[in-house]
Amino acid sequence: MTPDQVRNESQAIVAKLRALDDAAIPELRQPTATECGPRSDEGVKFSWSVEGAPPSDPRDYIDRAEAVLKENGYSTHQTKSSLNDDRPLYYVRAEGDGGSTIGLGASAMNTVIQLSSDCAEGNASDFN
Repeated sequence: MTPDQVRNESQAIVAKLRALDDAAIPELRQPTATECGPRSDEGVKFSWSVEGAPPSDPRDYIDRAEAVLKENGYSTHQTKSSLNDDRPLYYVRAEGDGGSTIGLGASAMNTVIQLSSDCAEGNASDFN
């Protein structure tokens, strides 16, 4: 895949998650480009980390997000933990076939998404 294809694929799934609650996941900014392996000629992947507003019902939001991810071919694993003040934090981790990963957490405080794309041909230094 080309760098544009992996970026577009990642942005497309985020757009679907944003459709559930656009305040929870704001527009993505420019991604960080990193090397796929220990050598600079092994390819490039793109990463985003964005914080948004808390959804009105964090558990429901994560359940709906997990359904969207599964519908789009991601394998998922959902967990629940607690914040320091004992409020619940709901989290779903998703993995795509090509190595892309998404971590999405929602609580009464905020929503955080971390996304790493598949690897593409190219060098990370060409995109920073």
